[in-house]
Amino acid sequence: TRIQKIFNTWKSYSSFEYIPHFYIKSTNYDFLINESFILEVNGDYWHANPKIYKSDDVFQFSWGRMTSSDIWNKDETKRKLAVDNNYKIGYIWESDMNKLSDIDLESLLIDIINENFTG
Repeated sequence: TRIQKIFNTWKSYSSFEYIPHFYIKSTNYDFLINESFILEVNGDYWHANPKIYKSDDVFQFSWGRMTSSDIWNKDETKRKLAVDNNYKIGYIWESDMNKLSDIDLESLLIDIINENFTG
């Protein structure tokens, strides 16, 4: 929600374009930015943040149990699908984002996006 608010502000005064909940095949991504960059906002629990969880930690989801390693493999497959379809992809972790003020989050987003359009 915080990121979408920032993106809506940018969209209101520039040519910035984004699509929330963008799909490649049947795989959902959080944001497609300016038609070529995907931004994923990774929840610490849902994506087993490696700064918090060990590879053999087990998670119980409504669809079943997974280890951190299972989640990481699934996320790598998702990343590869994006790259194989000529998208650049970047990530923000929930715990990193939650430490930031809205101004600092906006600066981080600018850095991530600029890095992927110039690098």
